[in-house]
Amino acid sequence: REKPSLDMKLEKFDFRYFIQEYVLVVKNKAFRRYFLMSLFYNTACNFYRSSLVFYIRYIARLIRLYGIFTIIEGAAETSAFPFNYAMTMKHGKKKCAFVVTPLMILGFAVCLFMNPTDKNSGSAIWIVILMLSAVFYPFGKSGIGYTATNIFPDISDIDEAITGRRREGVIGTFNTLIKTCVSTSVQSLVLVILGAFGLATGSEVTDYEKTT
Repeated sequence: REKPSLDMKLEKFDFRYFIQEYVLVVKNKAFRRYFLMSLFYNTACNFYRSSLVFYIRYIARLIRLYGIFTIIEGAAETSAFPFNYAMTMKHGKKKCAFVVTPLMILGFAVCLFMNPTDKNSGSAIWIVILMLSAVFYPFGKSGIGYTATNIFPDISDIDEAITGRRREGVIGTFNTLIKTCVSTSVQSLVLVILGAFGLATGSEVTDYEKTT
């Protein structure tokens, strides 16, 4: 039985209390491990998403297929859910991440066969390569996302077992804050990297733009 919290006196909510709550959360070793996994996962996803438009438009020169490409990505990630669920129920919450993550890496690897100086850019071969990437990458990343989503409630339970307090809100908002910061930071980083490699988007004209 848990002690009732009806008569519990709440501390004064000020800046000191605000910072202290987040400090206590970070002291939780389980949360730190979850935080690092979530941080790298969101960094990879945001980097992929932020650079995808530039890649399709200026390297593959297939911007006309961007909508179809996105639909295939969503379908591939959705199709992985039954597999991830079955793996989780039979082998635990982290098994699916180990099994399907190599496909995420493969989704990157197939794009290495594209050469921006190839005169056949936008050909059927390039389309096939992009479609393979659109299937492998989201299917692979679904495993890590599934694991992260499933273990999140456990983090709150562990924190409550250690501190005796329920702080799902604090843990959830801290996690959301970090994801938002990662998203904006990665988008800026992508632009810096592309600029360093000399991608001049303002002077480039794609095959699709020539026809329109």
